[in-house]
Order: sequence, then structure tokens, then C-alpha cells
Amino acid sequence: MQVMDAINARQGRGAIRLGSDHEGGGWVMRQRLLSPSYTTSWQELPQARC
Repeated sequence: MQVMDAINARQGRGAIRLGSDHEGGGWVMRQRLLSPSYTTSWQELPQARC
């Protein structure tokens, strides 16, 4: 916590915070990246490449 306090003092309040710290909004899906046929088109399914 002392390291976090030091970084926030130097970089500005909220520069870093705990992952469990939620400031209001929460998670929102990026709808603009969603395919219009995401449940029906096999060609538009995401593919993992190794």
C-alpha cells in the first residue's frame, strides 16, 4: 500500500488502484465490435491461432 500511495502521490490520484476497486460504471461490452450475426454465422466465429 505504501508503494501504491507513493505512485499515486507522484502520478496523481487514481493512477493505480486495486483490481477489485470499482468506480461506478463497471464493465461494458464493446457493441461496435459485435457481428450482426454472431450466433448464426460459422464464418464469423472468433478463431484462436497459436
